[in-house]
Amino acid sequence: MQLTRERLLQVLEYHPQSGSFTWRIATSPRSRVGSVAGSLHIGTGYRRLMVDGRRYQEHQLVWLAETGQLPRAFLDHINGKRADNKFANLREATKRQNNENVGRRSDNQSGLRGVSRRVNGKWVAQIQSAGVKHHLGYFDTPEAAHAAYTLAATNLFTPYVS
Repeated sequence: MQLTRERLLQVLEYHPQSGSFTWRIATSPRSRVGSVAGSLHIGTGYRRLMVDGRRYQEHQLVWLAETGQLPRAFLDHINGKRADNKFANLREATKRQNNENVGRRSDNQSGLRGVSRRVNGKWVAQIQSAGVKHHLGYFDTPEAAHAAYTLAATNLFTPYVS
């Protein structure tokens, strides 16, 4: 049976200012009335919780609480922080849009998305869109490389419809 907004709000209290939930009723030995529902999944960075024996990502339940429907496809965290589930930080997205709104890689040494250092001492800019990697060139500064990345992103990435 599909979870409804009514059932969700019967079991959990939604806090729009934080995008989190607390238990209204104890549904298992681990859920205490008034305690914060769910936990952070270390592997993915998303907050998850169980309702009626089914696991949900917290941002999906925020969407259900605010709109009355589970998301049709993907939800994108606008600021890139997977545990920030305030409704204002969520938007429906295609898989492609969701993939395009990722942060910089953890091994990035430039501090700028799409920019890395090469052996020749130059900074290289590259971007990936729709599974295709685009080399944007070599630059003297990381800022110049990032400017090339930013320009390419505005041309290649799919715009969101509000």
